[in-house]
Amino acid sequence: VLSVEGLAASLGSSGKRELMVYHTECCDEALLGSLQLSAELTLGDLVRAVREELDFSASAICRGTEHSGMQVPLHCGQYGLKALPFFPRPEMHLIAISAEDE
Repeated sequence: VLSVEGLAASLGSSGKRELMVYHTECCDEALLGSLQLSAELTLGDLVRAVREELDFSASAICRGTEHSGMQVPLHCGQYGLKALPFFPRPEMHLIAISAEDE
């Protein structure tokens, strides 16, 4: 089991790292932008940041990696949980899906 404390050490001296955000899939054409991931952020914070900072209203979010079609849905019941354990490696990205995409 991954702990937030153990993963926080992987963020480096700034305590943050870039989390790439894509629309529907992890590819250059679908890149919405990036957010700063820190140990304190929850999945709900990320959803709000996608809406407020990237101006995209996500009705669902997933975890994905580049060059892989696999997406792991992150359910709204998990939005109160810390985000870092869901994105433990830099090659893991957030995929935002809008209501129109479903």
